[in-house]
Amino acid sequence: MEWALFLMKPARFSYFLPHNAAEAVEKIAGAGDDARFLAGGQSLIPMMNFRIARPVALVDLSACNDLMFIRRDAGKLRIGAMTRQRDAELDEAVGQYCPLIAQALSHAGPLTVRNRATVGGTIANGYPVAQLPVVALCLSAEIMLVGPNGERSVSAKDFFTAAFVTAIGAGELLREIVFPVTGRQTRYAFVERGNHSSGAALAIVAACAEEGPNGRPTKVSLAVAGLRPIPVRLSHVEAAVTNGDANVREALAADLEVMDRSVEGADPDARQRQLVGVAVEDAIASLRAPREMAT
Repeated sequence: MEWALFLMKPARFSYFLPHNAAEAVEKIAGAGDDARFLAGGQSLIPMMNFRIARPVALVDLSACNDLMFIRRDAGKLRIGAMTRQRDAELDEAVGQYCPLIAQALSHAGPLTVRNRATVGGTIANGYPVAQLPVVALCLSAEIMLVGPNGERSVSAKDFFTAAFVTAIGAGELLREIVFPVTGRQTRYAFVERGNHSSGAALAIVAACAEEGPNGRPTKVSLAVAGLRPIPVRLSHVEAAVTNGDANVREALAADLEVMDRSVEGADPDARQRQLVGVAVEDAIASLRAPREMAT
């Protein structure tokens, strides 16, 4: 019992509380190679308590007000990394210009978690089955990073590289995520599936499409979590739905065949593939449903 209690305490670390992004980058540069940024702490703190993660220093971003914003700018929706998930979920601009974000965040754990967790934290963490990374890939979002060498932009398709691994470089801070602003004719679908209704998601699908003159989805974009250690786009399914092909299962099988030839990670089992397939079919049905029936 004493040993178990011991593991519930993190290893010793230094602590810094900068007041803006520039100061945060400066602090992390001088804190050592194993220093970490602390955003909402919903993932990092439990890992530290169990000594899975042992950073030598934490640079707490909670006082960086310049990382807390949501604004529309030149056809883009910009969300600062320290914006709380619940704030983004309820934000009027998010609901009007990019409602898929709000739909996804409503699934991102209990309310107590969403009140603390941040938009940037869940993107930077790179968890294999999380809501916002799937949405970012589906919408071709851009992740803005700032570090000792200045700022740079990384597309969502290049940002997630492996489970819990992203393109964030040494000393870099995720500053904001930039999503495209969508119009009235854009349709969305967000679907999760798991072993039971209250359990963690095992398969996540985010989809969007433009509604054509005949109501048929066009310009379809569909991303999935649960097949690989990172979210993936299903290009064959996208093409099939765009072309009006009713046989989605064949298109999904073609995407799976391509993945089987890749080296991205271990193959999901048959049950997992089936779960993803059901989620994909449900998302497409939502895109194809008459607008008044779509969910």
